[in-house]
Amino acid sequence: MSPVLNFPLDESVFSDVTHQAQLRANTMEAFEHGAFGVPSFWVEERKKLFWGQDRMHLLEAGKSSGVRLTS
Repeated sequence: MSPVLNFPLDESVFSDVTHQAQLRANTMEAFEHGAFGVPSFWVEERKKLFWGQDRMHLLEAGKSSGVRLTS
């Protein structure tokens, strides 16, 4: 059980209808923001998508300045 997500991180998560619906909603939201791969992080305050592990330092800088990040 993931302490953050409150559900198991295994294949059983895909058989739960609620989780399936949330996955579809999250995927659509990512698509609408222009995500095309992982990892992708949307910074709401800047209306900007960061994509790729090589951009993690930029996310960290934003996080330390109080910017709210969604992934």
